[in-house]
Amino acid sequence: MELTENIFKLIGGANLIAIIVKCVYDFFNVRALKKREAVYQKDIEKLKAVLSTKTTVSNMQYQKEFDIYLELFAKMSEMIRLTSELVQEGKESTGNREEDNKGFAQRYEFFAKARNEMIDTKRKYSPFYQKNVSIKISEVINLCDKRADCFKQWVENNYVFSSGKTYEKLHRLLPKKITIKEQEIEKAVREYLDNLRISN
Repeated sequence: MELTENIFKLIGGANLIAIIVKCVYDFFNVRALKKREAVYQKDIEKLKAVLSTKTTVSNMQYQKEFDIYLELFAKMSEMIRLTSELVQEGKESTGNREEDNKGFAQRYEFFAKARNEMIDTKRKYSPFYQKNVSIKISEVINLCDKRADCFKQWVENNYVFSSGKTYEKLHRLLPKKITIKEQEIEKAVREYLDNLRISN
């Protein structure tokens, strides 16, 4: 006890109290900082989880839309191909009317099936398509219909073109318009998907 009193006198009572108070303050301050750090760490982990979820959803959205447009182009390309194959330029007739009629009827059946599948695909994914893309898809379908109808009329007219303009329309004008629309759709979809990927 006497030794403690001597130390207290030697150091100075006020200084000792200040040291004790500081130690106590530092102890509680460090503990408070650790608690706050733990809270911040939890908040960081929550934020990481949220961001991770958003990234996953965004990636899923991109993949979903990519697959939708991939299916669209597959169906559209098939429809356009079968439209062109209804009657190939330079191979309009074999000279055998019965054989020509049978071959055209079969090719027209293939075209009609591809066209209906294209329409079903457009209808199924209509909410996902951009408005301008949806309009251009309808225009491609209409152009293919026009070309197919012209071929059908040509067959019904005993494989005789009513004029040079009809021939030009079938083998030049309509194919060119279809190609232009197809390229416009491709460009619009590519830009849309690129922007979607950047925003993700």
